[in-house]
Amino acid sequence: MKIAICEFHQETNSFNPFPSPLEDYLVFGLWEGEELLKNGNGSSALDGMIHVLEENKVQIVPTCRMWANAAGPVEAQVVEDYWKNLSRRLKEALPLDGVCISLHGATQSTASQDVCGDLLEKIRQLVGPSTILSASLDLHANITEKMLKNAEFLCGYHTYPHVDFYETGSRAASLCLQRLKNPQKPLHTRCIHLPMIAPASSYTTLFGPFSELMRHAEHFVEEKKIADFSIFQRQPWLDVGVGGSAVLTVSESDSSKLLLELARRFLNLRHSFHSDIRSVQEIIHVAENNATGKPLVLVDSADSTNAGANGDSAYILHEILRLNSSVKAALSLRCAPAVRQAFQTGVGKTGTFTIGASINSSMSAPVTLQAYVQSLHDGIYTQEGPAKRGLVNHLGPTAVLKFRNTSILVSEQLLGAGDLQLYRHHGMEPLFYQMVAVKTCTSFRASYLPVASDIIEADTPGAASSNLLTLPFRNLPKRFYPFAEIDESDLTIPKRFR
Repeated sequence: MKIAICEFHQETNSFNPFPSPLEDYLVFGLWEGEELLKNGNGSSALDGMIHVLEENKVQIVPTCRMWANAAGPVEAQVVEDYWKNLSRRLKEALPLDGVCISLHGATQSTASQDVCGDLLEKIRQLVGPSTILSASLDLHANITEKMLKNAEFLCGYHTYPHVDFYETGSRAASLCLQRLKNPQKPLHTRCIHLPMIAPASSYTTLFGPFSELMRHAEHFVEEKKIADFSIFQRQPWLDVGVGGSAVLTVSESDSSKLLLELARRFLNLRHSFHSDIRSVQEIIHVAENNATGKPLVLVDSADSTNAGANGDSAYILHEILRLNSSVKAALSLRCAPAVRQAFQTGVGKTGTFTIGASINSSMSAPVTLQAYVQSLHDGIYTQEGPAKRGLVNHLGPTAVLKFRNTSILVSEQLLGAGDLQLYRHHGMEPLFYQMVAVKTCTSFRASYLPVASDIIEADTPGAASSNLLTLPFRNLPKRFYPFAEIDESDLTIPKRFR
C-alpha cells in the first residue's frame, strides 16, 4: 500500500490588506521529500499521519510541506509554486492508494476564495477516482462543496484552544486506511452547512455550550453510531461567498438523523456565541487594584496574529500612557523599527522610541515615549504548551523595553502569542505582573487559565475584531448570521454524499 503525505497550511484574514508572501513560509521552513519525515516536533497533524501510516507498514511517499502563520490572502504565485512542486512529486509516485494532506481549510489567495478546495480538486484530477483523499483541517475551516466533492474524509480539530493537532492527523490517516482495507464496507462522509460565523473569542471546548456540543458528538463515536465527526466554526474573518460553518459525520450506514440532530443543536447555540467586550481603560483600572499575585489577562484578540492580524497595535500602551497609569503590565507587539533602535541604543540605556503601527497604520497609531532597554535577544524560544508543546519559534531580533512599570516585548515576528514562554523566555515572568496582554483569541486559555486571576476581552482595534458587525464584509450571502437571522430552513445538505 502506497500513500503520499503533504501539507499546505495558512489561515487567511480577508481584512488584513497585506498579501502573505513566500517569506511567511520561509519562517517555518520549506520541507521536501524526506524532510517531512524528519523535521516534525511530534505534535503536528503531519506527525500524526506519519505515525499511523508507519505503524501499519504503509509505504509513505513524502512530497512537500509549506506552513505559515495566519495573515492576509496568500500571494497567488505561492500557491501556484506549491502545486507545481506537489504535482511533480505525485506524478512520480503514481499509482497511489491514498493521499493524506494537512490543510487549514480557511485559506484564501489573491486569486481564489477556496485554495484548499482548489488543491483537493487538482490532486483528485491527478491521482484519479480510486485513490482515497483524506485531509486534516482546523476547527475553523471553511467547508466548501469543492472540498466535499474531492476528498473522502475531512477531519477537523476537536479542541479550541487547539491541542489535538496530532490526534486529528491520526484520525485522517486512520480513516484513509480503513477505507482502503475494507472496500466492501465503505465509510461515507455526510455534511450539513450552517450559514453563520461567530467571534472566535466567544466559545471554547474547555467549558460552556460549544464544549457540551462536542462532548455530545463524541458520545456518538464512543457508542459506535458513527466512525468520526467534525464540527467546524468557520473562521470569522474570512470574507468569501462560498462555504460556511458545518457539521460532518463519517459512518458505514446512514447517519443523517444524527447529523441533523448535531446541526440543529449547533444552530440553536448561535445566540450564545458573543463576547463580553470591555474598554481598555476599564480593564487597566481593574488591574491597578489587582493584588491577587496572579495576572489579569487582557485579551487583545482584534490584533491576534493567530487570526491573521498584524500584531503591531500599541493601543494598550497608548491607554496606559494616556491614563498615566502605574499598572505593572506585560505587553508584546511586532515593531521592527523599535527593535532596531533598541539594539542601536544598547542594554541599560534609555532612548526615545516610536512603537506600534509599523505594518498597518490604518488600524492603530504609533506611540512615542522614553523607554529603558532592559534586554536584547535573538527571539528563538520553545513553546511550553500544552498547545504545540516543543514548537521552536523564531521571532527575529527581539528587545524588552521598560516604561514606568510596564515591560514591552517588541520583535520582528509575533508567534506563540498565547504561550507563557513568549514572555518567560525573554525575562518577563507573567505571574509577576498585575496585567498581561495577549494578542490572541482563545489559544492562550490552555496556558493562562490555570494561572490568571481573571480574563477580560478588550475593545481594541484590529483586523480580527470580535465585533463582527463593524468589519467591512462584502462577499457573504444575504442570509448569514449574525448579519441576518437564520433558522432550520437555512441548513443545507449537499446532494452528493460520499
